[in-house]
Amino acid sequence: MAVILDREMEGRPLSWHLGVAWYDPARRAAIVYPVPFNVLARILRNIWLWCLAGHGSRWDEELLKAEQAGRESVWEYANRLYNEADARRNEMRELRREGREAADKYASILLIAKNITDWADGRVR
Repeated sequence: MAVILDREMEGRPLSWHLGVAWYDPARRAAIVYPVPFNVLARILRNIWLWCLAGHGSRWDEELLKAEQAGRESVWEYANRLYNEADARRNEMRELRREGREAADKYASILLIAKNITDWADGRVR
């Protein structure tokens, strides 16, 4: 005794003694049974569908392979992006270090030049 709730029942609540066993997307309807039997009907339907689809089929294996390949490619892509960003960070650190060294050399040259001009002008004894 399965009751099919279709569009005429939309918006109305179920009776207290009925529970949804599964939804049928082809008919856009809910299949309902009395409350203790709806769980049993859902379990039996899931077992039936599992037997129809077959466990360990080629399709399942291909899907698992594709999913794993997708995960690996995403992982490789993320690693490549991280390594590129790390290389850019290291390059910027090196440029900053070289810039500081150059600035220190330039500052020391300016200080030496200032001392020489001060000495030449007689400001330094």
